[in-house]
Amino acid sequence: MSSPVTAFDSCSRLSAHLAFGTVSIREVSHACERRRQEIKQLPRGMKGKWPSAIRSFSGRLRWHCHFMQKLEDEPRIEFENMHPDYDGLRENGFNELFFEAWKAGKTGYPMVDACMRALTSTGWLNFRMRAMIMSFASYHLWLHWRRPALHLAKLFTDYEPGIHYSQAQMQSGTTGINTIRIYNPIKQGVDHDPEGNFYPSLDS
Repeated sequence: MSSPVTAFDSCSRLSAHLAFGTVSIREVSHACERRRQEIKQLPRGMKGKWPSAIRSFSGRLRWHCHFMQKLEDEPRIEFENMHPDYDGLRENGFNELFFEAWKAGKTGYPMVDACMRALTSTGWLNFRMRAMIMSFASYHLWLHWRRPALHLAKLFTDYEPGIHYSQAQMQSGTTGINTIRIYNPIKQGVDHDPEGNFYPSLDS
């Protein structure tokens, strides 16, 4: 979920199938439970990190359904701040130059730019990097979440409105529920790509 270096090969990559309905959440959930039972039967020394990985994965499936239901209950969150106290925040001015640089992967922040270019090329990005690019647009560039969210919606092959708009607002700090999360793009690069292996996409 964290490093874009390993994510493209190590994540399940089922999100697009779930979004398009080529596999159901029930199928994935049942397969996950079967695997959990198999791991449970393994000797202690052979389980490795699988128990925690399966728990984490199962949790993501539940959150998937939670956020879809949230949009069904409150369809306005696609267009309005989840919490009205944030109305007016970042809405009075929108820096088009910053927005265009962010979309093109030309902000000058290597990890942000590499992620935006990877997303544009592949239509997919792992969870933490999705959060970082949205947080960067909202806090570092001080862009209102709506237009960056629309741009990302056009790029994600696994676009799911319920998850997408809830996450866009969560990473922009307009929910009134979640802790403010301001991702440091330099720290993310150091933590998740210390060798700079993900950056070569900047040369293309």
